[in-house]
Amino acid sequence: GRRRAPSLHPGPPPGPPAAMADEMVPTVRFSVSRENAGGDQPPKSFTLKLGAETPIRIGRAPANDVVVDGRGVSQYHAEMRVLRPKGDSTARLCIRDLSMNGTGHKRPDGKPPVHLDKRVDTPLQDGSVILVPMLLKVTQDPNDRAWLKVDIEGTTMESADEPAGKGNGQSEEDIEKARMRFVELLLQTREVSAGTTYEEAKKLLGSSADWHAVDESTRKECFDIFVEHLRTHQSAKKKDKKKGKEKEKGKKHKKGGQEDDAEPKEVVATPEPKASHKEEKKKRRERRGAASGAGSDAGSPERKRKREKKGGRRSRSRGRSASGGGSPAHEKRRRRG
Repeated sequence: GRRRAPSLHPGPPPGPPAAMADEMVPTVRFSVSRENAGGDQPPKSFTLKLGAETPIRIGRAPANDVVVDGRGVSQYHAEMRVLRPKGDSTARLCIRDLSMNGTGHKRPDGKPPVHLDKRVDTPLQDGSVILVPMLLKVTQDPNDRAWLKVDIEGTTMESADEPAGKGNGQSEEDIEKARMRFVELLLQTREVSAGTTYEEAKKLLGSSADWHAVDESTRKECFDIFVEHLRTHQSAKKKDKKKGKEKEKGKKHKKGGQEDDAEPKEVVATPEPKASHKEEKKKRRERRGAASGAGSDAGSPERKRKREKKGGRRSRSRGRSASGGGSPAHEKRRRRG
């Protein structure tokens, strides 16, 4: 993910280099206005000194001095500085393209705009127009391109130790924008880490214009705050990672315990529930009745027939005795008597 910028509120506003403190340097005063903007937008006035560390920036990012919000506009699209071009002893206001879609330059002589060479300083004349961006997509309208007119008020010689201003002087908002340009450079550079020293960062980024957006003391202070912020963030990240590992370990241990529980176990027969007192009493009565029926003839049809047959024989024998027809042996005993 993208690194967050720490809160930066160090020291005094940036000033000129100490080596130039006793010199008089050319200073250009100019204004920038958007010609094709909807509604009335007042021009912005600026003052730039020859060799100033902080340029005037144009682009989509809110930290720019001239903000152009539109499709095809880079975060930091172009910048303006006061330089002495090669072969020219006069200090001139120059424009440098830093973008992906290019920057156009229309001279006040009425000729068509030209596409500026990237990272090449091109002198501007009073009344020049800067086109941002130069290249448009097929679906875009020409009105999506910003036309920024540059009016140069003049060039004067001023003391280098007097800070150049924007308008009547640098406001706190302008100073904060300069700091944020420097911080944005640190954020976009992955090589800058919690263990990077200031000297290492200077070797790595010293050629960038954003590195010189603030003076040396402010730059060091901002850098120290930024690195300390990275250290704190890195430490918190390590703690979160350690907690995550412990949590994952606990989940695996819990999962292993559940798998052990899921192994088949020996099935133990569950004893039938005991019958209630009334049911037990009823069963005993039924068992007694079955036993008594089994011991008597009443429960067996075969025994019943035998008993009836035997009873019939006894009845016939008694009948013969009653009618006097006894056996011969019995009659003989009666006669003897």
